[in-house]
Amino acid sequence: DTVPEPQVAKKKLENGLNVAIVTNREVPMLTMVLGIRSGSWTERKPGVAAMAMSMLAQGAKNRNAKQMAEILESNAISLAGSASMDTASISGSALVDKADLAMELLADMARNPVFPKEEYNIQSSQTLVGLAISTKTPEYLADREFRRRIYGDHPYARTETGEVSDVRAIKVDDMKEWFAANVRPDNCTLYLAGDISSDAGFAIVEKYLGDWNADGELNLPSLPTLPEINETRILLYDRPGSEQSQIRVGHVSIGRTAPAYSKAAVMSSILGGSFNSRLNKAIRVD
Repeated sequence: DTVPEPQVAKKKLENGLNVAIVTNREVPMLTMVLGIRSGSWTERKPGVAAMAMSMLAQGAKNRNAKQMAEILESNAISLAGSASMDTASISGSALVDKADLAMELLADMARNPVFPKEEYNIQSSQTLVGLAISTKTPEYLADREFRRRIYGDHPYARTETGEVSDVRAIKVDDMKEWFAANVRPDNCTLYLAGDISSDAGFAIVEKYLGDWNADGELNLPSLPTLPEINETRILLYDRPGSEQSQIRVGHVSIGRTAPAYSKAAVMSSILGGSFNSRLNKAIRVD
């Protein structure tokens, strides 16, 4: 069977913002994603990008944290920022009759972040509590050691949130600096999908983001070269008291832009990358 290709209407605004719209009339909903072509590897201090993006729902220039939470909840709008190693995004959804308000809120987050100190202290404390728990688990320790052995000093060796010491070192100015350098129209693509025509979609984007302009030239760092490992290594990390062993096997492979990436991802899931994989079936069932 052939996989249906969605019809995508594309446009580039004068400020450099790419816009892609997919019309789907099945339900009266609209999903929106402001994709940012900068992730955690672009930060100077570990954890800054993830912390900055998580702070966006905690208030912007035109609304404080309480006002933002109230307007999101009372209008059934979901909107939040996040960062992965390679990209960051502001994602959300809303009923079509709230699309205008949702886009206004998204634009406020992207254009007018304030990173209030009080809210940052709360967000930082929550992150530290989560790390205090997760960093003690064998899963986390296995993943951390695997990353470090595979990537060495490369940014990919760390997590998006950073370690406990990294989070404690983050300052509000660090977040402002990273955000200003990376979250700008010429480094973003806005995706709209749902019950909206391409003309209406382009119009609402132009209304709230058409006059969003970046300061200066876009100057992004270059991704460091990945280390080469040409030998098989077996490494043991002792965690006394563990009831089970955590095993990681792997190596540096192809990137997302490689032609075979999608096929490789599917193959990996079938062989051992999911609960229904052949490896899990052999271990857990057979």
